[in-house]
Amino acid sequence: MYAEATTLHLASVNGCVSVGARLQSRGLQIDPQCVRCGMAPETVNHMLFECPPALQVWALSPIPTALDHFPTGGLFTNIAHLFWNLPNDERMGMYPWLLWFIWKARNDKVFSNDDSDPNDIINHAASEAVAWRTAQETRGHTGLEGNPAELSRQRRGISPLQAELEALVWAMQCMLRQKKLTIVFETDCSDVVKMVSKPEEWPAFAQY
Repeated sequence: MYAEATTLHLASVNGCVSVGARLQSRGLQIDPQCVRCGMAPETVNHMLFECPPALQVWALSPIPTALDHFPTGGLFTNIAHLFWNLPNDERMGMYPWLLWFIWKARNDKVFSNDDSDPNDIINHAASEAVAWRTAQETRGHTGLEGNPAELSRQRRGISPLQAELEALVWAMQCMLRQKKLTIVFETDCSDVVKMVSKPEEWPAFAQY
């Protein structure tokens, strides 16, 4: 799970998360408004930090929040705060998993119309943080040392290919909601083309 959480962390900073505003900027004809709140375009920062359900998670979590300090309207400011400015408290180490489960909750809403309880998100994040810390201590490490990818080698993370495929699936679902049944989708990802053409050769992505 740490591999997934840190991948999302890095993807967020690089603008590579398939939120509504990002997909629209890449030419997809979709409504960029946030599906969870409908109050603003769904940017990465809005999804992780400003959307009311996300704000509720941060407010209830052990991560300190302060008006005009955290969360803010700036993605890099928020990520830098989490990375550099948190108190010296082992509970603060849960923040990568909070980001991850906020993203998961957003996907549950977009794809299944399921609403997530903020306390469940916090409890899942805390549980994963404890499991990661215990695994590191068992290996004779502390903190975030070691090779998280190795610990998570049997758990699928967010690869660039998965992100590309999720964006395509989301675009298709958006078109279906608009009752647009004849659409041509284009991609520069040859693997996605192969996956659609010969799905039997890509069993790991059968859920799509």
